[in-house]
Amino acid sequence: MIRNPQTILADDEIREKVALRAYEIYEDRGGHHGRDIDDWLQAEEEVRAEAEEKRALYGRKQPSCSIAYVQLPFSRHVGT
Repeated sequence: MIRNPQTILADDEIREKVALRAYEIYEDRGGHHGRDIDDWLQAEEEVRAEAEEKRALYGRKQPSCSIAYVQLPFSRHVGT
């Protein structure tokens, strides 16, 4: 499947924003390890909410924020 280059760019920008925000959350918590997935999910929600707010404010379509498919850049055992 060929994807639109603008969509790819938007996806990369969103992923970068989420990664940066997740790191900020990690630092705000004092840099304690073990909550990486929680930080990532919180960052996704904040980035999604910000995009929706901008879309509502400016009344024009912003790049899609469907980022549920983003692969986490780290691994963790589920349920531990």
